[in-house]
Amino acid sequence: MKRLRHVALLAATLVAAPAFASGTDLSAKFMGLPTWAWLSVNLVLFGGALGYFLGPPIKNLLVDRGKKIETDLAEAARQRTEVAEMKATVDAKLAELDAEIARVSTRADTEGKREADEILAQATRERDRLLAQAKIEIDHRVGQAKKDLAEHTARLAAKLAHEELERRIGPDERRGLFAINVARLEKGVRP
Repeated sequence: MKRLRHVALLAATLVAAPAFASGTDLSAKFMGLPTWAWLSVNLVLFGGALGYFLGPPIKNLLVDRGKKIETDLAEAARQRTEVAEMKATVDAKLAELDAEIARVSTRADTEGKREADEILAQATRERDRLLAQAKIEIDHRVGQAKKDLAEHTARLAAKLAHEELERRIGPDERRGLFAINVARLEKGVRP
């Protein structure tokens, strides 16, 4: 209430000041009171009516606005905290992702090297198997060729010997050799 009186007095002074400064006749009276007093009373009454009727709604408006500002500040702080938590979560997930990428890359390098070594070892085994198989085939063919060559040489030698014998030994000598061999066989001696 004391505050209201101070506001009314201040308002009356502010309203009366222009009236004094305007140069109007301050000695004029209305109902026995000077005009400036009526102006001041009117101003005080008007200010009081405004304060009485508009004071509570304005006060409530200001209180509500203050509460909304406090609520908005609290919400902003909560959102700021939430954003900081989200940022920390995203940073942690990015760090995990970087670590996982490094692990996958290392594992891929290791597996790639292992597979390359395995492929090389398998190729070496296959080469050795093919070489061994080729050696066996070559040895077999060389053996067969030697056998065929020995048989051919024996046939050729026998043919040449036969031709030479026929040229050197006549039919009488052949009969004599035949008789000697038959006699040996009869005795059981090999020729």
